[in-house]
Amino acid sequence: TEHGTVFQSTFWAEHVRNYFKARPVYFLERNKRGEIISGLQAFVGMPIKKFSGTPLHAPLNLLVKSLSPIMWWLEGPLATPDEARDILDSVKSFASKNRCMVKNVTAPIKFDSDLRPEYISLEFSESKYGTILINLESDLEELRSGVSKKGRKALRESESAGVTVRLAESPEDLRKYYQLLGSHRAGMGFPTGPLAELESQWKHLHENDCMEVFLAEKEGRLITGMGVWHFNRNLVEVGSANSDLREDRDLFAGDTVKWAIIEWGCKK
Repeated sequence: TEHGTVFQSTFWAEHVRNYFKARPVYFLERNKRGEIISGLQAFVGMPIKKFSGTPLHAPLNLLVKSLSPIMWWLEGPLATPDEARDILDSVKSFASKNRCMVKNVTAPIKFDSDLRPEYISLEFSESKYGTILINLESDLEELRSGVSKKGRKALRESESAGVTVRLAESPEDLRKYYQLLGSHRAGMGFPTGPLAELESQWKHLHENDCMEVFLAEKEGRLITGMGVWHFNRNLVEVGSANSDLREDRDLFAGDTVKWAIIEWGCKK
């Protein structure tokens, strides 16, 4: 389907299986010819980092897994409203039979969707979020003309200041990005997952052409970084990281990185 993202890919499943030690579970709808027409890729288990670093790591994870496994997914189902309703009914039946708790799920839908009652029955909570969608199949010059005057000025100033953007290529690049990400998120009061999680994403997504990390530098010093997950002509920005130094904030490197991602996405 044209709406499938990296979260429905087998590459994502391998990352989750490898890092979280969770098994994928598939809920599928088929037509009369037996062809898959819609579905949901979910996972069952308990993330092993839950008790990471404590003496109770192994026994507590084993106990929690055996008593109350968790089922979760990111985005989906990929289906029409009627098909999705059938899939969610199957999810509820599976969860009840296997004593699973459904949690830590992100299932973006329109607020007036007919599926809201189905999610409510699974004890989902509702939050309103917005995002910006850019059609990267548009002409690059057309996209450039849509950038505000202030935005074009920021890009020019960043370029004049010597900011350059490149793709991460090595484990050392990944570690530098992770350090910047941790510092940036800590400054906002947010935790950052272990480096091993990012390395697992790199292994299973980047090596299958589904992930890149863009790095903005000045004179070899990392100022801004941003990850991109891409699959099936859908691209998602993740893991924005910026230097907290005042002189770096005046370089507009974040704008430069985002425009580099747009250019890269148009070429892809």
